[in-house]
Amino acid sequence: MAQFEALHPPLHTRPEPRLAASSSPSPLASAPRPAAHWHIGHEAHDLGAIFDPDISLAVMQRRIDAALKMAVKAQSSGAYPLRMRWRGPISDLREALERYLPAPDAGTALIEDIRVLGEAMGELFEVKDIGMRLEMTQSAMCPRFHVDRIPVRLVTTYDGPGTQWLPEHAADRLALATASPAIMTSAWPPARYMSCARAAWRCSRASAGRATKGEG
Repeated sequence: MAQFEALHPPLHTRPEPRLAASSSPSPLASAPRPAAHWHIGHEAHDLGAIFDPDISLAVMQRRIDAALKMAVKAQSSGAYPLRMRWRGPISDLREALERYLPAPDAGTALIEDIRVLGEAMGELFEVKDIGMRLEMTQSAMCPRFHVDRIPVRLVTTYDGPGTQWLPEHAADRLALATASPAIMTSAWPPARYMSCARAAWRCSRASAGRATKGEG
């Protein structure tokens, strides 16, 4: 799973933190709800919907092709776990990936995809520097729903289940303990999405690859 965060986005582009998050709706999402506060599309420009004040989640649904799947598998089949955290100029991202990936020679498709996502973050939030985390996980990185501490992040899962998100209307805020804004939930089926979210969210089990923005 990979995560990207824009470092110090301009104030005029920073969405206010709200409850929601990335790719698949929780079973709680079946409750009666007001107008949807998420936007789901199939093009990169759909991510720009995050700037709509009524939208707290923007998703671009896409398919992962065979070359990208093979590149991801190559990074997760070695003796050392895939784990990379990096911050710096977007222009240096490709070089950093080539240096730190376990199998960079077999990771061309993955490197290119992450580079494109990094550039998308830069374009959306008018920044030149980003933070990126790429990690293979064997359990939920965020085992509870929580309200994010950063204005916005981009998340994508390259293999395995994606990231579960809880719609605003399904969150019982009165049940959230002081200093512990969390709602427990069960696992959700696999999903491959790229999304921008400001939210209460939960990272579920993923076999490889993950892109996000910020610390949860």
